[in-house]
Amino acid sequence: MYTPTSPQYDNAVKLLVDVQKDAVSWPASPAGAQVQQAPTDAINRVLAGSESPKQALDRAQTEAQNAIDSAT
Repeated sequence: MYTPTSPQYDNAVKLLVDVQKDAVSWPASPAGAQVQQAPTDAINRVLAGSESPKQALDRAQTEAQNAIDSAT
C-alpha cells in the first residue's frame, strides 16, 4: 500500500499506475524478435520517407505473419 510522501513523488507514482493500463507485453514466441522488429522497421521506413504509413504497416504485418508462420 502506498503512503503519500510529496507532490512530485505522488505524481510519479500516479503516472506509473496510469500508464500500466495501456501497456503492451510481448508473449514469448520463437518469432518474438521478428514480430517486435516489424513495427520498428515500419516506423523507420516512414521516417526515412521510403514508404507511406500504409505501405509500411502492410509490410510490417506481412513480415510479422511470415515470422509467425515460419516458427510454427
